[in-house]
Amino acid sequence: MYRKKQCCGMGKHDHRLCNQRRILRISYFLTDYNISIDCKPFANFSVDLRRTGAVYSGTDALQNEKTEGKLTMKDKKLTTYQMAVTAVMAAVLCVLGPLTVPIGAVPISLANFVICLTAWLLGPKFGTLSVVIYLALGAIGIPVFSGYGAGLAKLAGPTGGYLVGYLLLAFIGGMFIEKSKGNPVVSAVGLVLGDAACYVLGTAWFVFQMQCELGYALTVCVYPFIALDLAKIVVSCIVGALLRKRLTQAGVLKLQNAVSE
Repeated sequence: MYRKKQCCGMGKHDHRLCNQRRILRISYFLTDYNISIDCKPFANFSVDLRRTGAVYSGTDALQNEKTEGKLTMKDKKLTTYQMAVTAVMAAVLCVLGPLTVPIGAVPISLANFVICLTAWLLGPKFGTLSVVIYLALGAIGIPVFSGYGAGLAKLAGPTGGYLVGYLLLAFIGGMFIEKSKGNPVVSAVGLVLGDAACYVLGTAWFVFQMQCELGYALTVCVYPFIALDLAKIVVSCIVGALLRKRLTQAGVLKLQNAVSE
C-alpha cells in the first residue's frame, strides 16, 4: 500500500512548521541571488532554528533586507562620487603638472605638490588612481608632464622613474593620511616617505638608463630638489588639511574616515 512520504522527515508531522521552513529556504535563495519580492504576507511568522537555537521572524527579514539595501545603495553612490572627484583631481593634475615656477637655478614643478593635495583629498586608493589617469594621458601623447612633455619616450626616458614614482607618493602619503584621519604630523611623515620612495625609484632608473655613478645622479636629480619638496609637503599639509576639513563639512567631499580636529 502506498504511503505518503512526510516532507519534513520528522515523526510527528506539523504542516504549518513545514511550510514555514519552506518559506525560510525560499527567502535564503532569493537573498543569495539578490531577488526582491513582497514578503509582507509572511511578516508575522517565526521559525525555531533547532540547530542554532535562534528565532528568525519575517519582520526581522524585511528589516534586514531594507537595511542591507540602503547600505548597498549608499556604497554605490559613494563610489560614484569618489570616481567623479578622482577625475576632477586628475584634470587638475594635468593642468598644473606641466607648469614650473622659475625660482633660482632649479625650477619648481607643481606636479608633486598637486599629488600631495590629491592624497589629502582622495586617500591612497583613489589618489593613486588619479595619478594613473594622469600618467596614462601623458603616455598617449597629451602634454601633461613637466615642461609639457608627453609620450612613452618620456616615461621610458632617464627621468621616467620619477614620473612612475608619483604612484608611490600618492599611495604611501594617502595611506598615512587616511589611517591617521588627517593628523598633520603623521600625514607629513607619510608624504615624506612617499617622496623618498619616489626618489629611490627615479634615481635607480636614472642610473640604469644613463649608466652613470650614483653620486652624479644624486647631485643632478635629488640634492637640488630636497628643500623644495619639503617646503611643498609642508604647504600641502596646511592647504590639504584645510580643504579636506572644509569640503567634508560642506558635503562637497565625502570621506569614509573623519577628519581630525
